[in-house]
Amino acid sequence: MSKRALDIWAIQGLPEELDVAMERIRSHDTIVFENAIVELTIGDKKIRDTVFSCAIFSERSDTLVLVMKGAGVSAEDAKAMLDKKGIRYHLVSFLEPSKRVFKKRSPEIWFARDSYVVSDACDNTKSKGNCALTYEFDADQVSKLKFKFLDSVDNLQTFDGQIVFTGTITLEDKIILLEGATEKFIKEHQQEALRILAEKGFTEVKIDNHSV
Repeated sequence: MSKRALDIWAIQGLPEELDVAMERIRSHDTIVFENAIVELTIGDKKIRDTVFSCAIFSERSDTLVLVMKGAGVSAEDAKAMLDKKGIRYHLVSFLEPSKRVFKKRSPEIWFARDSYVVSDACDNTKSKGNCALTYEFDADQVSKLKFKFLDSVDNLQTFDGQIVFTGTITLEDKIILLEGATEKFIKEHQQEALRILAEKGFTEVKIDNHSV
Protein backbone atom coordinates (compact mmCIF):
# COMPACT_ATOMS: atom_id res chain seq x y z
CA MET A 1 0.00 0.00 0.00
CA SER A 2 1.16 3.53 -0.66
CA LYS A 3 3.31 5.17 2.00
CA ARG A 4 2.03 8.64 1.13
CA ALA A 5 -1.17 10.11 2.50
CA LEU A 6 -4.28 8.76 0.79
CA ASP A 7 -7.82 9.99 0.38
CA ILE A 8 -9.58 7.64 2.83
CA TRP A 9 -13.31 6.94 2.60
CA ALA A 10 -14.88 5.10 5.55
CA ILE A 11 -18.22 3.32 5.05
CA GLN A 12 -19.68 3.00 8.54
CA GLY A 13 -23.46 2.83 8.45
CA LEU A 14 -24.99 4.17 5.25
CA PRO A 15 -24.65 1.58 2.45
CA GLU A 16 -25.21 4.24 -0.24
CA GLU A 17 -21.92 5.84 0.80
CA LEU A 18 -20.12 2.91 -0.86
CA ASP A 19 -21.45 4.02 -4.27
CA VAL A 20 -19.97 7.48 -3.79
CA ALA A 21 -16.63 6.18 -2.50
CA MET A 22 -16.22 3.58 -5.24
CA GLU A 23 -16.63 6.28 -7.89
CA ARG A 24 -13.14 7.39 -6.82
CA ILE A 25 -11.67 4.02 -7.88
CA ARG A 26 -10.84 4.31 -11.57
CA SER A 27 -7.61 2.34 -12.15
CA HIS A 28 -6.75 -1.27 -12.88
CA ASP A 29 -4.16 -1.37 -10.06
CA THR A 30 -7.01 -1.82 -7.56
CA ILE A 31 -6.60 -4.36 -4.76
CA VAL A 32 -9.53 -5.67 -2.72
CA PHE A 33 -8.62 -7.05 0.70
CA GLU A 34 -11.55 -9.06 2.07
CA ASN A 35 -11.82 -10.49 5.60
CA ALA A 36 -9.16 -8.03 6.68
CA ILE A 37 -8.99 -6.72 10.24
CA VAL A 38 -8.29 -3.00 10.06
CA GLU A 39 -8.08 -1.72 13.61
CA LEU A 40 -8.30 1.89 14.74
CA THR A 41 -6.45 3.27 17.74
CA ILE A 42 -6.99 6.86 18.89
CA GLY A 43 -4.31 7.93 21.29
CA ASP A 44 -3.71 4.91 23.50
CA LYS A 45 -7.24 3.51 23.15
CA LYS A 46 -8.26 0.83 20.66
CA ILE A 47 -11.74 1.56 19.27
CA ARG A 48 -13.12 -1.96 19.51
CA ASP A 49 -16.52 -1.28 17.96
CA THR A 50 -14.99 0.25 14.81
CA VAL A 51 -13.26 -2.50 12.84
CA PHE A 52 -13.06 -2.36 9.06
CA SER A 53 -13.31 -5.78 7.40
CA CYS A 54 -12.74 -4.79 3.78
CA ALA A 55 -10.20 -2.43 2.21
CA ILE A 56 -10.21 -1.35 -1.44
CA PHE A 57 -6.98 0.34 -2.47
CA SER A 58 -5.86 2.03 -5.68
CA GLU A 59 -2.64 4.02 -5.64
CA ARG A 60 -3.27 5.50 -9.09
CA SER A 61 -6.72 6.60 -7.94
CA ASP A 62 -5.14 8.02 -4.77
CA THR A 63 -7.88 6.33 -2.76
CA LEU A 64 -8.45 3.86 0.06
CA VAL A 65 -12.02 2.74 0.79
CA LEU A 66 -12.66 1.06 4.15
CA VAL A 67 -15.88 -0.84 4.86
CA MET A 68 -16.75 -1.28 8.52
CA LYS A 69 -17.97 -4.63 9.74
CA GLY A 70 -21.74 -4.44 10.08
CA ALA A 71 -22.08 -1.47 7.70
CA GLY A 72 -24.70 -3.19 5.57
CA VAL A 73 -22.36 -3.66 2.61
CA SER A 74 -19.44 -6.01 2.05
CA ALA A 75 -16.51 -6.87 -0.17
CA GLU A 76 -18.98 -8.62 -2.48
CA ASP A 77 -20.76 -5.33 -3.10
CA ALA A 78 -17.48 -3.54 -3.80
CA LYS A 79 -16.37 -6.27 -6.23
CA ALA A 80 -19.73 -6.11 -8.02
CA MET A 81 -19.29 -2.37 -8.49
CA LEU A 82 -15.81 -2.82 -9.91
CA ASP A 83 -17.07 -5.53 -12.26
CA LYS A 84 -19.90 -3.28 -13.44
CA LYS A 85 -17.44 -0.47 -14.18
CA GLY A 86 -15.12 -2.86 -16.02
CA ILE A 87 -12.23 -2.23 -13.63
CA ARG A 88 -9.84 -5.15 -13.22
CA TYR A 89 -8.67 -5.76 -9.68
CA HIS A 90 -6.56 -8.09 -7.58
CA LEU A 91 -8.35 -9.97 -4.80
CA VAL A 92 -6.63 -10.84 -1.54
CA SER A 93 -8.96 -12.97 0.57
CA PHE A 94 -7.94 -13.73 4.14
CA LEU A 95 -9.41 -16.27 6.52
CA GLU A 96 -12.67 -15.03 7.95
CA PRO A 97 -12.27 -14.19 11.65
CA SER A 98 -14.79 -15.37 14.21
CA LYS A 99 -17.82 -13.13 14.45
CA ARG A 100 -17.68 -10.76 17.41
CA VAL A 101 -20.61 -8.49 18.09
CA PHE A 102 -20.01 -5.05 19.56
CA LYS A 103 -22.76 -2.60 20.26
CA LYS A 104 -21.82 0.57 18.40
CA ARG A 105 -21.19 3.30 20.97
CA SER A 106 -18.33 5.36 19.58
CA PRO A 107 -19.15 8.18 17.13
CA GLU A 108 -18.50 8.23 13.41
CA ILE A 109 -14.87 8.53 12.38
CA TRP A 110 -13.91 10.80 9.48
CA PHE A 111 -10.41 10.62 7.98
CA ALA A 112 -9.29 13.99 6.62
CA ARG A 113 -6.26 14.30 4.39
CA ASP A 114 -7.82 17.26 2.58
CA SER A 115 -9.53 20.31 4.01
CA TYR A 116 -12.75 19.68 2.08
CA VAL A 117 -13.37 16.65 4.33
CA VAL A 118 -13.33 18.89 7.41
CA SER A 119 -15.75 21.24 5.65
CA ASP A 120 -18.07 18.36 4.68
CA ALA A 121 -17.93 16.99 8.23
CA CYS A 122 -18.99 20.37 9.64
CA ASP A 123 -21.85 20.64 7.14
CA ASN A 124 -22.96 17.11 7.99
CA THR A 125 -23.08 17.93 11.70
CA LYS A 126 -24.96 21.19 11.11
CA SER A 127 -27.49 19.46 8.85
CA LYS A 128 -28.65 17.27 11.74
CA GLY A 129 -29.97 20.34 13.52
CA ASN A 130 -29.61 18.96 17.03
CA CYS A 131 -25.86 19.05 17.57
CA ALA A 132 -23.93 21.68 19.49
CA LEU A 133 -21.59 23.65 17.22
CA THR A 134 -18.58 23.11 19.44
CA TYR A 135 -15.38 21.13 19.10
CA GLU A 136 -12.38 19.91 21.02
CA PHE A 137 -8.97 19.91 19.36
CA ASP A 138 -5.92 17.88 20.33
CA ALA A 139 -3.05 18.85 18.04
CA ASP A 140 -0.63 16.22 19.35
CA GLN A 141 -2.83 13.14 19.64
CA VAL A 142 -1.64 10.35 17.35
CA SER A 143 -4.09 7.82 15.91
CA LYS A 144 -3.37 4.73 13.81
CA LEU A 145 -5.06 2.40 11.37
CA LYS A 146 -3.41 -1.01 11.56
CA PHE A 147 -3.87 -3.60 8.82
CA LYS A 148 -4.00 -7.21 10.00
CA PHE A 149 -5.24 -10.64 8.97
CA LEU A 150 -5.94 -13.94 10.69
CA ASP A 151 -3.51 -16.77 9.94
CA SER A 152 -4.19 -20.50 10.05
CA VAL A 153 -3.39 -20.78 13.77
CA ASP A 154 -5.66 -17.94 14.91
CA ASN A 155 -2.88 -15.39 15.26
CA LEU A 156 -3.15 -11.85 13.95
CA GLN A 157 -0.48 -10.90 11.43
CA THR A 158 0.28 -7.49 9.94
CA PHE A 159 -0.03 -7.29 6.17
CA ASP A 160 0.60 -3.63 5.41
CA GLY A 161 1.84 -1.69 8.38
CA GLN A 162 -0.21 1.29 9.49
CA ILE A 163 -1.48 4.74 8.59
CA VAL A 164 -0.76 7.46 11.15
CA PHE A 165 -2.86 10.54 11.90
CA THR A 166 -1.74 13.54 13.95
CA GLY A 167 -4.41 15.78 15.38
CA THR A 168 -7.93 14.99 16.56
CA ILE A 169 -11.03 17.16 16.19
CA THR A 170 -13.98 15.97 18.27
CA LEU A 171 -17.44 17.24 17.36
CA GLU A 172 -20.59 16.24 19.22
CA ASP A 173 -21.46 13.52 16.69
CA LYS A 174 -18.15 12.57 15.10
CA ILE A 175 -14.37 12.48 15.37
CA ILE A 176 -12.16 13.87 12.61
CA LEU A 177 -8.63 12.46 12.34
CA LEU A 178 -6.19 14.63 10.41
CA GLU A 179 -3.85 12.80 8.07
CA GLY A 180 -0.51 14.11 6.86
CA ALA A 181 2.88 12.78 5.86
CA THR A 182 5.19 15.66 6.81
CA GLU A 183 5.50 17.94 9.82
CA LYS A 184 5.01 21.05 7.66
CA PHE A 185 1.86 19.65 6.04
CA ILE A 186 0.44 18.51 9.38
CA LYS A 187 0.84 22.00 10.86
CA GLU A 188 -0.68 23.71 7.82
CA HIS A 189 -3.49 21.13 7.65
CA GLN A 190 -4.36 21.69 11.31
CA GLN A 191 -4.39 25.47 10.88
CA GLU A 192 -6.66 25.19 7.84
CA ALA A 193 -8.99 22.81 9.70
CA LEU A 194 -9.34 25.29 12.58
CA ARG A 195 -10.01 28.09 10.10
CA ILE A 196 -12.82 26.06 8.52
CA LEU A 197 -14.36 25.24 11.90
CA ALA A 198 -14.47 28.93 12.79
CA GLU A 199 -15.89 29.82 9.36
CA LYS A 200 -18.64 27.21 9.84
CA GLY A 201 -19.60 28.72 13.20
CA PHE A 202 -18.00 26.16 15.54
CA THR A 203 -16.34 27.27 18.77
CA GLU A 204 -13.63 25.46 20.67
CA VAL A 205 -14.20 24.08 24.16
CA LYS A 206 -11.61 22.91 26.61
CA ILE A 207 -10.55 19.28 26.19
CA ASP A 208 -12.02 17.04 28.87
CA ASN A 209 -12.02 13.40 27.79
CA HIS A 210 -13.03 11.96 24.43
CA SER A 211 -16.06 9.68 24.55
CA VAL A 212 -14.79 6.99 22.17
